[in-house]
Amino acid sequence: MARLNKKELRLVIMFVSTIFFALNVTALKRYITALSIARTQLASYSSQRQEIDILLSDHEYWEERQRWLDAHQPVLDNPGAAQGELIETLQSVARDRGIKILEQTIMEPSIQPHFEEISAKLKLSARMEDIVAWLADIQAPERFYVINQLSLSLDMTSKEMELPALCTLQVGRLYSPKPVIPQ
Repeated sequence: MARLNKKELRLVIMFVSTIFFALNVTALKRYITALSIARTQLASYSSQRQEIDILLSDHEYWEERQRWLDAHQPVLDNPGAAQGELIETLQSVARDRGIKILEQTIMEPSIQPHFEEISAKLKLSARMEDIVAWLADIQAPERFYVINQLSLSLDMTSKEMELPALCTLQVGRLYSPKPVIPQ
């Protein structure tokens, strides 16, 4: 094998140096990118850890709420009777407040993993104060009613001195889910 002259040796050294430099720049770019991703993930994990720690510190509070739900939330045995009871209760409370029910529709029962729901859609007309008081009446925690949709506006077509409010809403009653029996 012949020895390299100075010019060839210099070219080989420059070539090897260039390759070495290019490889180091590529490796450094990858390292910086990986480091940036790792720092972002670490910040995300740290934030998640703080949220989990807060939730864990409140577990007694939530366990107490779950015990209350287990003791008080009704179980849906007969959906038809429950729908009738829901409409009757909503009509009774509305009548007590002087609210006119313009339309009412019973919705299909909804079965979710954590609850079952019977709901009705209503269109009401009354003074704004009466509708707001009615909404407060029906949403007592022990009733397990929930307002799924609500649209409230003043009836500008009315000829009355005090404009009545028109309220369209969907009210549901939440029931405890039926326990799943393993087979």
